[in-house]
Amino acid sequence: MDIMLRSLSSIGAATFSLVLASGAGGQEASLSVSRPATTAAPRADAPDPQRLAAIAAVIRRQIQPCANRQIKPGPGAERIVVTLALHLNRDGSLAMPPEVVGSPSGVDDQNRPYLGPVVEGAIAAFTQCSPFRGLPLDYYGGTGGWNSFRTRYKLPG
Repeated sequence: MDIMLRSLSSIGAATFSLVLASGAGGQEASLSVSRPATTAAPRADAPDPQRLAAIAAVIRRQIQPCANRQIKPGPGAERIVVTLALHLNRDGSLAMPPEVVGSPSGVDDQNRPYLGPVVEGAIAAFTQCSPFRGLPLDYYGGTGGWNSFRTRYKLPG
């Protein structure tokens, strides 16, 4: 499973499988510590890249066991990428069920029959592993906050 986390207000692509980014044009922090170049200065209220990477790592560690329980439904299912919007309460629980954002990518004639199970598995992984613990309350809301973010989910393979 690949997970990429970005705040809902962020723009731009991630460079690694797990990223939590601060606001539009802000910095992105990844576990590989490489960030795409940005032309805008980071916002004053945005957490630093190391803090963003730490928040993303906390979420990834907690979601990984639930993601590992998902069964690959068939050949090519690992190429399907589902983007989910997640909204969390202060206690790390889901404020609402995960929502699919846009159309999944990586779907072709071979794996199209497995799209439904992959989407259901992505939603189940986040639902089963909620609430997320150990997230810093001072970064709950605002720019780069973990209260609302998008995540890209992909089965391993």
